[in-house]
Amino acid sequence: MTNGNELVSLAVFENHNIRQIWHDDRWFFSVVDVVRVLTESKNPQQYWYTLKGRLAQEGANGPLTICKGLKLPAADGKMRETDCADTETMLRIIQSIPSPKAEPFKQWLAQVGTERLEEIEDPEKALDEWRERAIRSYMARGYSEGWARNRVDAIIARKSVTGQWAVRGIKPREYAILTDRMHMGTFGLGIQEHMELKGFPVIRRGNRLVHKGDLREGMTALESAVITFAENVSTGLHIQRDSQGFAEVARDVDDAAELAKENRIKLEQLTGQPVVSKTNMTIERDGGLWGLLPPPDEA
Repeated sequence: MTNGNELVSLAVFENHNIRQIWHDDRWFFSVVDVVRVLTESKNPQQYWYTLKGRLAQEGANGPLTICKGLKLPAADGKMRETDCADTETMLRIIQSIPSPKAEPFKQWLAQVGTERLEEIEDPEKALDEWRERAIRSYMARGYSEGWARNRVDAIIARKSVTGQWAVRGIKPREYAILTDRMHMGTFGLGIQEHMELKGFPVIRRGNRLVHKGDLREGMTALESAVITFAENVSTGLHIQRDSQGFAEVARDVDDAAELAKENRIKLEQLTGQPVVSKTNMTIERDGGLWGLLPPPDEA
């Protein structure tokens, strides 16, 4: 999940979820979430309010002034301003919280805080870490882990195929043509028709009425898996055939879509249900981690 240009996700410490946000090139963590983990307080918001007052009276204003009010998701899905601290500041705050979990939490916090540096040195790890953060970000928005993993895989496949188009002479205006061509060949209907089926809202764009939203985020797991297969096959064909220009790339797209269509039909025979669904996953979320987040009054 992104908040502007800031990545918002959930970190996990001993099965407890802690909201985090990538801000100013470092991780910031929700102070209330950390207080909840360390104190097991039924009202961590009040505990933090009291602790802030005590720290101020003791003259320990440093950690308090460094805390930032950043917007994080609450249990109701709304973005609410929350006291957040980076790794260094959080370590100072923890010193004022008597808890048997303080030491293991410090070690965990130090590890999480250095993840980005390690990723720079190890690109493969960077991809793995990005993937897991992205999955948890989707889960934080109310999607199940299975859907989230499919969605992230789909993002990687999409970037891969469009990356091939970029180096094979495809013009930017032709991306939409190839995308809809693959979609039509795979599902038997175009992108706008698919969005209409799922009930995406309609807006006017120039002289046209079009559906607004991200169809990929509205897809079910099976829909996403089928189009991801098509894009992965298309990428492989572009490379193997060294396709150049619109005609050759479009041929690969058509071939990939035909294979994906065959897989879709087999899936439908197995399940007895059409793969193309009216279900809009941007509305009908299928799980996620909202139940583990703090209620709105504690955000």
